[in-house]
Amino acid sequence: MPTNLSLNDVEALAIAVLRASGASQLQAESTGRSIRDAEADGIHNVGLGYLPIYADHVACGKVNGSAVPEVRTVRPVVVGVDAHHGFAHPAFAAGLPSLVDATRTCGIATMAVSHSYSAGVVGWFVEAVANHGLVALMFANSSAVMAPTPIPPTWALDTDGDPTTDAALGIAGTVAPAGGHKGSALALLVDLLAGGLTGSSFSHEASSFGDNSGRARRCWTANRRNRSRSHCRRWWGHDFC
Repeated sequence: MPTNLSLNDVEALAIAVLRASGASQLQAESTGRSIRDAEADGIHNVGLGYLPIYADHVACGKVNGSAVPEVRTVRPVVVGVDAHHGFAHPAFAAGLPSLVDATRTCGIATMAVSHSYSAGVVGWFVEAVANHGLVALMFANSSAVMAPTPIPPTWALDTDGDPTTDAALGIAGTVAPAGGHKGSALALLVDLLAGGLTGSSFSHEASSFGDNSGRARRCWTANRRNRSRSHCRRWWGHDFC
C-alpha cells in the first residue's frame, strides 16, 4: 500500500538512510536536504530515486562518508573547496559563505569544488546562490553514459570516430555532441572548467555513476553580479563581463 510522506519525512528518511550507510551527520544533512528539495520540485528521479544509489556508494567507499570539506581562498575572487571525495552538497555549503562574501566585495567570484561526488540537481546549487540576491552559473562534468539499446546513427561515435547504432560501441567510443562541432566545443569548455580548473579529473577519467567502482566526480560553480568593466579588469585582467 502506498505511503504518503511529507517533505520533512523525506528529508528525515534520506538522512537516516545515509547515516545508516556510513555517512557522517555533516555529509548526510545537506545531501538529505537536496533530496527533499528535488522531491519538492517534482524531480523524483534525482530525489528519493537517487537515495539507494547514494547509500550504496557510501557503503562501498565510492563516496567518502566521513569527508570534511576543506575551504581555502585561492585569490580574492576564487574560493577553492576540496570535497575529499565526499558529497558535493556539504562541500558547496562549506564554501558558500566565502563565495557570497567574495562576490559582494569584488563584484564577481568563482568557487571551484574538487574531488566531489555527483551534484544531482544542478539547479539546487544555483538557487542557493540566488537566495543571497546573486546571479550564478554552474558547470559540472561526468563520466560518459548511454542506455544499452539501439540508438540513432547521430547519437554516438565508435572508437574509430565513425557513427554507430550500437550503444556498446558508443560507450567504448564517445557520445556525439549535440549541435555538431559547436556542441563539441561547448562540451570541451565545460570539461575544462569542471575538471581542469578545479584540478580534478576530466570526463574520460571519471568513474561511472552507475557502478560502485572508482571515486567521486566534481563540480565547478561560478557566481557574478553586475559591476563595471573596470572591476573585471582589476580582478581578472580581462574585459569580458
